[in-house]
Amino acid sequence: MGLKVQVDFLQGSTVRIRAYVYDDDDTLVTPTSVTIDIYDPDDTLTIDGATMDPTATGTYDYFHNTDSDTTKGQWYGTVWVVDGSGDGAKTSYGTFSFKVK
Repeated sequence: MGLKVQVDFLQGSTVRIRAYVYDDDDTLVTPTSVTIDIYDPDDTLTIDGATMDPTATGTYDYFHNTDSDTTKGQWYGTVWVVDGSGDGAKTSYGTFSFKVK
């Protein structure tokens, strides 16, 4: 059975970005924070450090709404995960992209 990943969206669509956060034992965990940055095709930062919403342990969603004026092309971004605080905090990240047609 194949897994369908939608990466192309029409203007006016809502793009859901989902992040899964695991520990070293591959167990879903709840970190201190999960945020997202999104850049448009012109490399302009359009979403800066928005908080992703937890939907279950270790699962986080962000819904990016587009409209009829949204720039077409390849969008990209980074999900930032921070666990802990101060000098002991650990930061991880993952990148993603999607296309607006």
